[in-house]
Amino acid sequence: MKRFAAHRIFLPPDMVFPLHVIELDDHHCIQRLFPLENEISQTFFFNGILLLLNQKMILEPFLQTIKNEMLADRSDLSILQFLMQSALPALEKDDPVFLYVLERIPLLTKQSESFVHPTTIQVRQIY
Repeated sequence: MKRFAAHRIFLPPDMVFPLHVIELDDHHCIQRLFPLENEISQTFFFNGILLLLNQKMILEPFLQTIKNEMLADRSDLSILQFLMQSALPALEKDDPVFLYVLERIPLLTKQSESFVHPTTIQVRQIY
């Protein structure tokens, strides 16, 4: 069992949880999701957006599509708005997931809802 916390957790297709903790079992299945109200021992905290995707999904083509759409779009949508509009398949109960962190995204300033140039976003798999 592992716990991960972040400024934002994104669960497809369109749910965003600010300052939450997600608990995954040893098979990468979601066990719990709850608000981060205080420090919890043995919890990994990430500065950015945690993105949970079904293990059947291939990440690279999806990320390239998002980056292309963000570059083409001039509406100043935030990365979270793009994720919500991306038509990712919903996670089903007991779906094994991969956990990714999207970093280098301004979340704690007024710029958090403004356009983030996609070349600045870093993505890495953490679990």
